[in-house]
Amino acid sequence: MHQTSSLALLLHLNARERELAARLFEENRALDAQLESEWQQHLDRLKADMEVFLSLVVEMSSTTDAVAACEASVALARRLGIPSEDILDTPEKARAYFMD
Repeated sequence: MHQTSSLALLLHLNARERELAARLFEENRALDAQLESEWQQHLDRLKADMEVFLSLVVEMSSTTDAVAACEASVALARRLGIPSEDILDTPEKARAYFMD
């Protein structure tokens, strides 16, 4: 009797292990799909930001108007998610940064 129950337990554990392995595989597949989607979203955002960056760089480099160049620089910083307190968007902030 003891040997039969041990065999049944062994078979049950093998079935349980197969069930766990299948669940792990499915969870990994789902996680891979989620990460792939998130990666693609980040890549798309990076491409969009790069297009904005390049257009603003071209705009800044082709203008002799310092105010327009500064405005483009501030717009780029905001677009890239630079914290507001780190953006030199006023004459006072620029003066404090470069003169203090």
